[in-house]
Amino acid sequence: MSEDYQMNKNMFDVPLKWPIHGSVMKTLRRVCSVLILGSSVMFIAACSTAPPSQTEFMRKMGVEDVTTRELQLMVYAFGTQFGGSVELAANKIQQNSNSPDIKRNAILWKVNGIPLIHRAMFSPDPLGGLSGTWALCVQMREFFDTGAGKDVFGQWQYIAVDAVRSLETQAQDMAAAVIGESQLATFQRGLESWALENSFENMLFVRVGDSSEFLRGLAGDTAGGLAAAASMNVVMQTINDRMAILSAYIPRHVQWQTELLMAQAPELIAGQSDSIMAVVESNVAGMLEPLLAFWIQEREIMTAYLSSERSAVLEGIAAERLAALRALADERNVILERITQERNLTIEQINALTLTAMENMLAESKELSTSTIDHVFWRTIQLMALPAVVLLVVCVAVLLWIRNSINRYLRLLEERTRGAAGR
Repeated sequence: MSEDYQMNKNMFDVPLKWPIHGSVMKTLRRVCSVLILGSSVMFIAACSTAPPSQTEFMRKMGVEDVTTRELQLMVYAFGTQFGGSVELAANKIQQNSNSPDIKRNAILWKVNGIPLIHRAMFSPDPLGGLSGTWALCVQMREFFDTGAGKDVFGQWQYIAVDAVRSLETQAQDMAAAVIGESQLATFQRGLESWALENSFENMLFVRVGDSSEFLRGLAGDTAGGLAAAASMNVVMQTINDRMAILSAYIPRHVQWQTELLMAQAPELIAGQSDSIMAVVESNVAGMLEPLLAFWIQEREIMTAYLSSERSAVLEGIAAERLAALRALADERNVILERITQERNLTIEQINALTLTAMENMLAESKELSTSTIDHVFWRTIQLMALPAVVLLVVCVAVLLWIRNSINRYLRLLEERTRGAAGR
């Protein structure tokens, strides 16, 4: 146990030797306890294991007002919009065209094109998902407008071109709302250059390269694997999002595969000697294998995420525990130091007040004694002067009486003398 701790402990245990009432000490102890507990709760609440609000690549690209989760939801919403727009355009081409080849191409657009948007928008880094969806729109627009698929829908080609152009505009607007103006032009040039270098060659829509390659060129070493730092709850949210979106599209994929099977049935029957059941089984297997492979890949990715996140969370908890203990010790020392300062200040104030009171009392006593002595002196003088005045008056009266008596005697004597002289 350190000397500082022992000193601080003794400061609370030993009764303080200053003129403060015991209730004041109890109040001070309660206030100190509340301060320590409150500061501890505030520090622990501030030290959260939550993931950063933005990935490092988002900050490098100038993304300021959008968090990782918000951008992720924006990309999910656009992916859903992409799938709906492609499905509506393909259905419209199927309804308007009488050509079996055009109908089959419209079904292939739905079957092979919509899963691409799911793979793009489910990127670990949401900015990578944004770039993947935007690049897919550019690739499809180039494919249907001037590329290898410019004649796959015949006279109804404009429906597909208008749909993908609208989606490309929406993707560009979404990127403009997220990426800083200084980075948007560079971002767009790199994305379009990559999309044109990796254009689609047929209705299978095979993506040769990785749409995040040009992102790594923009971000440099900071991009890494373009993976977002996520906590377990974020990973679980991502899993739930993927499950919800994919579950909604599974029945549609089955329907589109059935439509494709029916559209290809005459050719399969004419070109094969096997039974219809064999054709159905091969198509069903071809439909389920990509879905199963996708689910296995997603499961492996999620397992890796959970394992890495578990280690990161445990390390974060241990680091935050040590940081919390250090912060509590520092906060305790600060509070004890403040209490010591307050105690010394209180003692000084009480001493100053005591000296002032004593000085005031002495001054008042001096003034009171002076006034009392003066009063007694004057009262004594007054009491002594009264008998003197009375005695003086009596003396004067006696002297006057004596003088009068003498005068009367002299007159009588004079009269008698005169009387005797006259006889």
